[in-house]
Amino acid sequence: MDVQQQKLAVSSIKCQFDEDIRRISCPVSNLSALRSTIFELYGLDSANPRIILKYKDEEGDLITLASESDLAEARKACTTNLLKIFVTKIKHGQRDCHASAPAAITTAQVAASAPAIAAPMEFKPFMRHGCRHRKQMWDQGENSCHGKHEKLCARYVKDVGLPEDSEVLPSTAFVKGWRFRNEGDTAWPQGCTLIFIAKLNGDQMGAPASVPVPAAAPGEEIEVSVPMVAPASEGRYVGFWRLCTPAGRKFGHRVRTTIQVVASSSSSSSSSSSSDEDEKESAALATLSKMGFCDKELNAKVLRKCEGDLSSAVSRLTRQQEKKQEKRAAKEVKRAAKEEKRAAKEDKKAAKEDKKALKACRQ
Repeated sequence: MDVQQQKLAVSSIKCQFDEDIRRISCPVSNLSALRSTIFELYGLDSANPRIILKYKDEEGDLITLASESDLAEARKACTTNLLKIFVTKIKHGQRDCHASAPAAITTAQVAASAPAIAAPMEFKPFMRHGCRHRKQMWDQGENSCHGKHEKLCARYVKDVGLPEDSEVLPSTAFVKGWRFRNEGDTAWPQGCTLIFIAKLNGDQMGAPASVPVPAAAPGEEIEVSVPMVAPASEGRYVGFWRLCTPAGRKFGHRVRTTIQVVASSSSSSSSSSSSDEDEKESAALATLSKMGFCDKELNAKVLRKCEGDLSSAVSRLTRQQEKKQEKRAAKEVKRAAKEEKRAAKEDKKAAKEDKKALKACRQ
């Protein structure tokens, strides 16, 4: 036993594992005995290679005790007879200093252990992740070898034909259409359709499940029309439609058609009631004009807000006129004050010029 090991055998050792600090007063002759003593002290498995011992050197760095020479260096680094040992666990992915170096791996071994590469048209990965829709697009040739596809864009422009919320007689045939614009960078392929959606909360109204849509280049606008038949029962009916690729992938804005199915008698009575309301409104507008309210558009707007009540309309128009007069008066006061300020500024300027001229004459 050399001098360093003799010193090591009589040294006092303090060890720390997490927050638990212990002191070892018994002599330790070598690294193996030190590990066995510390593991027994903390109740650890001495055969566990993931638990290592470290010490601090002169620069304050933690150095692993992996050999007897490391233990001798640790004793040299001590300025006193007390050696402090830190018990740590090797983290996941960290190299084990006590494990032997791995053997060299040859290229043949790597090639033998490499997994087999699937064929380009293999669709099992898609089925493993539950992507049936991707498999369908793969089979129809819309995807690349990575399952990606070109994004199709469509924007609704306006309704064509029957306006929204139109009144239609029962069992009457009509045509509803929409205009779309291709706002993407990819042309729509041949075979696209406009399909009926929302079957649970929508009304198909005798229309086919889908109608063909012509191909559209980027920036091009197209019109799509759907023949329909109004239901036999009165009420409000709504149907929803959307563009779809040949592979079944929907794209673009969702459009709808909304109609009111009414009987002929109700439509005639509604037309007669609307004509009566028009006559009442004309008479009220004439009365307001005679009372001095000359703005016809404003009179009609206020009268509609008051639901045809002439007295309420007169009071509201009177208040509006009073507010306008108050604003006009305030504007006049502001303008007069501005004129006075300008005149005072000019007077001050003239007085300054007179003073300057008088001074010049005295000189």
